Amino acid sequence: MLMQESATAFGKACLDDFFGLTQKMADSVEQLSELNLRAARTAVADSLESAQKAVSSREVQEWSALQDSLAPLAMGKMSAYGSEVIEIALAARLEWVRFAIARSVAYGRGLQGLVKSPAWPMPAGAEAAAAALDTAITAANSLVQKVQQTDEQVVEVMRGNFPLAADAAARRPARAGTPGTRAR
Repeated sequence: MLMQESATAFGKACLDDFFGLTQKMADSVEQLSELNLRAARTAVADSLESAQKAVSSREVQEWSALQDSLAPLAMGKMSAYGSEVIEIALAARLEWVRFAIARSVAYGRGLQGLVKSPAWPMPAGAEAAAAALDTAITAANSLVQKVQQTDEQVVEVMRGNFPLAADAAARRPARAGTPGTRAR
């Protein structure tokens, strides 16, 4: 009976984990949808404002200056949008990694508990195999923790490098030539 209760508790825990993770992923999709809606509204408002300014331009130089002033603003907004998308994606990825690690550790503990359980008697001479399994699970848990630490470091590096790359792209001079021709 102990084995059946353990299996039932394990199944319930798996369902709880699954639906918890599903809710977190739905939250991430909601955040992306809200971000895209804000970006679309801002783009429409900015386009209207730019069009009104362009229409009110009296001379070519004034219109040209307006166009030149719009590019840095657009790059800044694109950079901010990209940073927010990356932040949402990294947060969702981190949730997946945490989930996988938690499940891995839980599976290992469950297996260790099963091997040591009086409900599952070990045959004579199997102590060495049980010890080897215990060592393997401990090593796997240690590896999982190292992978998690490395993953968190990668996420921090990505968070730090995106703004630098966007800034460098914004400062890069435009290519010479007309549309449809290649600069050489």
